[in-house]
Amino acid sequence: MKRGINIDSLGLWVNKYLSFIKSKTKTILFIGVIGLILGVYYSVSYKPYYVSQLSFIINDGKSGNVSALSAIAGQLGIGSSGPTVTDDRIMFLLSAKKILGTVLLKKMDDKSGTIGDKMIEAYKLNGVLASDTLMDNFKGFTATRFDKISKQESFAMDQIINSIKLSNRFKVESVKRKANSLYGNQSNGIISISYESRNENLAKEFVNAVYLELSEFYSESMLRNLQNNYELLNFRADSISSLLRATENESAIASDNSYNVFRYRGKVDELRLRKEVEMLNVLYVEVLKNREFAKFSLDQERPLFQVVDEPILPLEKKTKSVPVFSFLGFMAFTLFGVFIITVAFLLKKENRII
Repeated sequence: MKRGINIDSLGLWVNKYLSFIKSKTKTILFIGVIGLILGVYYSVSYKPYYVSQLSFIINDGKSGNVSALSAIAGQLGIGSSGPTVTDDRIMFLLSAKKILGTVLLKKMDDKSGTIGDKMIEAYKLNGVLASDTLMDNFKGFTATRFDKISKQESFAMDQIINSIKLSNRFKVESVKRKANSLYGNQSNGIISISYESRNENLAKEFVNAVYLELSEFYSESMLRNLQNNYELLNFRADSISSLLRATENESAIASDNSYNVFRYRGKVDELRLRKEVEMLNVLYVEVLKNREFAKFSLDQERPLFQVVDEPILPLEKKTKSVPVFSFLGFMAFTLFGVFIITVAFLLKKENRII
């Protein structure tokens, strides 16, 4: 009997609650409309982010068939032994302070300042920088090279790079091929760089500058030994060429001086200089040959960066959808209204179950 009374009481309480909610329908709808209006206002007043994206491929210079000339260059010890191109290496470089710091020193195309100065404005870092005594009288980035930056510029770079990473709006991704039954996800060799900013020009120029700095730094690092070898051979070729010309002139003078001289003692200088000219000619030919091999190896090993897609104004805008946010605002405030009405219902003593 007691169980039946409890169930009946619960049923009466539910009916009473539903009736109370129904009586407050207009109030709940009014609260929901407020949420709808706020959702519309938020989506309309939201300042959009501009999405700048650049995709590129790096063709490894060592790929492809090895020609006979390449084999000869390898036998001479001037072939390639550099590292191969990997996505992990590229992604690490794109997060390195040297790469991003050098980019921050670049001038904007409109000459309105450096990319770093614009980043300080974009992330509202003026207050953070001013709060540190190290940054007293900091007027922005003035250095043109990363190895010439001041302590103030280094500190500002750290703050900017940290803000960029925390915002999660700078992304570097490797495009993967879909996995199959034999292989897992594999790289296509395509790297995508994207950055979002409310400053359209900043978004475009930052991504372009990152790509240019990466391609320059990566190529220079990969080819440093080969480049040094080629420059050394080029220097030797120029030195031998100058020495050869000077020796040829001396040989010609010695020949003139020994004209009508019948004793060999008078022709010693002429003979000696002729031999030197012959040796220098042989040496010069060998150096030129090695230089050509070195040039071939340098060209063969140079990573080829090819842009697949680059940012072009106007950029894609990321905005907030008016229908979506008006609906979300309406639903959220409607549920909030129901919650408030329910709390008000439960606070009345006569409506308590226990």
